[in-house]
Amino acid sequence: GGQQRMRAFRQKWRDVLRWEVDDRGGEPFDPSFVQAERVIAFRENETEGGVDYMVKWRNLPYHECTWETESCLEDAMGKREAQNLISTFEAFDRIPDEHLLHTPERPPVPRAKSNEEMRDYASKCTFKDGHMLREYQVSLFL
Repeated sequence: GGQQRMRAFRQKWRDVLRWEVDDRGGEPFDPSFVQAERVIAFRENETEGGVDYMVKWRNLPYHECTWETESCLEDAMGKREAQNLISTFEAFDRIPDEHLLHTPERPPVPRAKSNEEMRDYASKCTFKDGHMLREYQVSLFL
């Protein structure tokens, strides 16, 4: 009763206080909106001669991703974190080698020759404390 209501009340206000109100228009702004979550694409930047990265921002939907330069990412989050984000993207963006694309064939599973053989196997199975399968469990096993 009361504890659950207090927990819900605290959680609600924790979420409300998490949002800051900026000075411009009083619109709520979540500080995590400026934290880069991942890089999802790249393109050559003809005007500046570098590379732009499509950045997915934390707690924002994918349609609000933006193109950012590497220097902009480094300024926003630090050089090491930006490089980690970019290297993670590059590792997952690569097509794996041909031998890694195909899974090896599995060896065939040995099958019982008959239902009687399976019934014998199921009836011999014992479990913890000497318990055994019941008849309806054995019939489902076959």
